[in-house]
Amino acid sequence: MKKRITISIDEELLRKLGPNKSRAIEEILRKVLMERPEKAIVLAGGSGGERCLREVDGKSVLEWNFSLLKKYGVEKVLIALD
Repeated sequence: MKKRITISIDEELLRKLGPNKSRAIEEILRKVLMERPEKAIVLAGGSGGERCLREVDGKSVLEWNFSLLKKYGVEKVLIALD
């Protein structure tokens, strides 16, 4: 179900939306708010590279990162080391 709303938008932006403004705004909002990244890069290198394996509250820093990425729907992770 759709609901009618009232918003204020800069005139220049409004012109760029084209004739079907409501649909354009809905598509932009859907893309920004609903889509989630599928891939991520974790930068785990640098001097003292073992830091990513240090434990914090029973899990390594790398595991904490993986947990967060999984929570937000990331399916593929590339780990970059030096």
